Amino acid sequence: MFTGDLISFLNPNDILEGSIKKVHAGMMKIFQLAEAGRIDVLAMSHALPVIGQDNVIAYLKSVIAKQDEIFETVSEIVSSCTDKTDFEEIITKVYLHESDLMKKILKINYPRSASFIDVYVYIYLKEFGYGDNLNMHLS
Repeated sequence: MFTGDLISFLNPNDILEGSIKKVHAGMMKIFQLAEAGRIDVLAMSHALPVIGQDNVIAYLKSVIAKQDEIFETVSEIVSSCTDKTDFEEIITKVYLHESDLMKKILKINYPRSASFIDVYVYIYLKEFGYGDNLNMHLS
């Protein structure tokens, strides 16, 4: 199966018109196909293919678990913010978060630039009801 960027962690959410819900649904569909024994080779962009049904299933489980963890982390951070439309307050809390996965993601963004996690948070806010009134002050 050729998946393009769908299976790349935090991609394609690094485009402003992405959808976290659609990415998750797409990954779950591919995972169901893999569990049904319908995928022997998983070919993604920018990565070597994953070969063998068991390896494909394990790889997909890993990526889905990371997506779920980041989604839950961002949800908790947004919930903890007084003003859920203040992007800078939210993104500051994201950058200060102590989880190992968030620290790995932040290394991708060093030095800080508006990319993977920043855009993921922006899409999260738009998609889950906070985006219409976002107060953005990006420098």
